[in-house]
Amino acid sequence: MFTYIRNERGSLPYTIMILLVLMIFVPSLLMMTSTAQLHGLKSENEKKATNLAISGMQAYMNYPTTIVDKLNYLKKVENYGVREIELPDGDTLYYLQYVVPISETDINWSNRIVDPTTITINAKYNIVTSAIAGDLNRDYVRNVDETFFYEKKLVTVYDPDAGARTATPIINPIPRHGDTVVSGTVAETNASIIIRLDDGNPSTGDPILGQGSASDNDNNGIANFSISVPALTGGNVLSISAETQGKLPSLVPTVTVLSASAPPTDNGVVIIVDEEGNIEYVGMEDEIANEDQIIIGTGIGENGDGVYDTTGGITLSGDQGITIQPGVSITTSSTGAGAGLTLNSSAGDIVISGSNLTGTGNSQHSEINIVATGDVYLRDAVLTAERSISITAGGNIYAENATLNSLKNTGNITFTLSDAENPDVIGNIYVDDLWLNKSGIATLASGSICGLMDRKINNVSSGNLGSSTIHVCN
Repeated sequence: MFTYIRNERGSLPYTIMILLVLMIFVPSLLMMTSTAQLHGLKSENEKKATNLAISGMQAYMNYPTTIVDKLNYLKKVENYGVREIELPDGDTLYYLQYVVPISETDINWSNRIVDPTTITINAKYNIVTSAIAGDLNRDYVRNVDETFFYEKKLVTVYDPDAGARTATPIINPIPRHGDTVVSGTVAETNASIIIRLDDGNPSTGDPILGQGSASDNDNNGIANFSISVPALTGGNVLSISAETQGKLPSLVPTVTVLSASAPPTDNGVVIIVDEEGNIEYVGMEDEIANEDQIIIGTGIGENGDGVYDTTGGITLSGDQGITIQPGVSITTSSTGAGAGLTLNSSAGDIVISGSNLTGTGNSQHSEINIVATGDVYLRDAVLTAERSISITAGGNIYAENATLNSLKNTGNITFTLSDAENPDVIGNIYVDDLWLNKSGIATLASGSICGLMDRKINNVSSGNLGSSTIHVCN
């Protein structure tokens, strides 16, 4: 028989010790449990808000059109501002989609946001998408009693200069006092044209004098327009803009209407376009040198009919490119040194479209020389020289339905692809119905002669160009 002896007095300290341990650690354990629960709720709100904000920004960025269409979609009343979203678990999220001026440093929801009715596609904005969870009083800011409040905000910039812009329209010829039609060109198909009277008052909209559309009837990338307007007054300043679907509006050049007493421009006008799209009108001369782009249209000539004849040589140098538009005819008939016609662009393309260039002087100097660091385009163009025709490009040479005539037996027709300025660029000669009246000589550098469509070089029986293999190039 066993006898248990209990020391009741000795167990009391252990009991007290256990109670003290529980008193110390139980509150901490409870606090840790509570903190974990709070952290879990905050984390859940963070996930919900983050996913919603990202989805909203992705929807804006992936909207399958231009940046203009994205902005127009965003500013619709049903898409702009705040949307309340009820989740299946009973929680409420707030999705905010709005625009803030680019100059505004505070992009939070406030009175700084732009009224959607005043948003213009020509201004620069911050586009904001935001999602909020845990907002108890729907004021879109954290308050002291909103423990689980969480906001995720994303921002992108709407920059109109980053999107495609409609080509700048050109008024040609300069309108005169009493005219009731304004004509010109724009390098767009199916562009809408608006002619306004620039009244010099920025606080009011310029009144519209006329509007219509430009049509590229010749399918050469240059659309023509003739728009009826009320009889013009000398000294009036006209502004002109062009718009095409899915693009930003064009830059808006202005032109001053010539007065009734203004003498006719002796040789018509040439158009200079700088890199910002600003337009300047200068008189046609035998020699024009400009650091910007030169555009020669049907406004040249004594009668502004696109016909310019001179007994001197012609040298046109446009650093950013030279464009000779359809309907232009330029003839030089000099018989002395310096005769002929030279087009030179040190940093751009040379485009001759639907026009005639002729050098008929009975001289060894009566040549046509075209030199571009970029590409050379001959489209529906006729070039005729008493002696030689030389075409040199740092990029490609495109000859589409083009005719080149060298009238003297000692004259040559040469095509040169020069890669001196751009050694990494391999240019090609692309032909589609290129007509030559004698053998052509091609210096290809590292490029090829490539055929477009019919792949024809006509009236060439010998010479390097005629005997070269024509490749189908991309």
